Amino acid sequence: MPFITVKIPTPQYKLDVEKLGQDISTLTPIEINRINVILTSMDSQTFFRGNETDYPVVHIEASIRNGKEFIQKLLQVSTQLVEKQLNLPENTVVGYAHPIEEGYLLKGGEFR
Repeated sequence: MPFITVKIPTPQYKLDVEKLGQDISTLTPIEINRINVILTSMDSQTFFRGNETDYPVVHIEASIRNGKEFIQKLLQVSTQLVEKQLNLPENTVVGYAHPIEEGYLLKGGEFR
C-alpha cells in the first residue's frame, strides 16, 4: 500500500493522478486498489529551490517489507511516468523514498 506524493512546484503542470495510479499498477505488480497517489501544488510562497529548475518531486512511502529493489523500481517507474505525462525531459523529476519500518503503519486498526 504505497503512498506516492507528487509535489508540483508550479501551477502550469497538470497531472492526472488517476491515470498515474493506473499506469503505475500496469507497470508494477501493485494492484490498483493498493495504490494511493497524492498531488500537492506549491508556489513561490511555499516552495524554494536554490537553482533554476522548477521540476516536480516524487516522494514514496512504502513498507520496508517490500524490499529495496521493489521500492527503487516503484520510484523509477513513478518518476518516469510523471515526466512522460508532463512532457518533461528524461531524468528531470527528482524522486526519494521513505521505507516504513515494521510496526509504524496502522491499517485496519492493526500495526503492521
